[in-house]
Amino acid sequence: MKSGETVLRSSRHVQEVLNEEFTDVATFGRKVDLVFKSGDTELTNFEFKPHGVSDSTLKVQHKKNIRLNRAIMEDLILSGVEKPSIMFGDFEGFSGCFFSLRPFEDVYVCDLMEFVSFPRNNYELAALLQDGGLFRTVITVLEHIKSLETQVMQKAAANDLQLKRQKLSRVYGSGESRQPPRLVKTFSRSVCLSP
Repeated sequence: MKSGETVLRSSRHVQEVLNEEFTDVATFGRKVDLVFKSGDTELTNFEFKPHGVSDSTLKVQHKKNIRLNRAIMEDLILSGVEKPSIMFGDFEGFSGCFFSLRPFEDVYVCDLMEFVSFPRNNYELAALLQDGGLFRTVITVLEHIKSLETQVMQKAAANDLQLKRQKLSRVYGSGESRQPPRLVKTFSRSVCLSP
């Protein structure tokens, strides 16, 4: 997990593809607030705004966050994760929403999962502890992120093993050509071994 103004690598890749096609697009990545990663592979992004920002600012942030998480999804697909879906969040102050983003045929669909509010005082904390909805949602999102991380790590390990096999094959040749020749020895006389 990396927080603070950091550049999303996946968004830089999208910019590079656009630059190849349209030749007039800057290739810097987008700044994000909180990104979950597994090694160098980005898994999801969360965006935060201070309490009291305008509705239009929140809409712009949400659209940006959808595009950024879609870029992450494209990188996950390129890294070998099959049919990935992403859970992400947009927050204003202590309140926000969790969303899921998934491919559907040839488009991406963003669904609202749940509204959440973090407690600001003892009364809200007591209500939260009685309800438990926030905890269930956060656990669901974290389990999903962990599942993506596991898939990414498994694909990376499989790719690493394949690269090692390819290297050994280049160095030592394939297993078929390196088998020793079959020895067939015939004796000119009968051999009898006595006890």
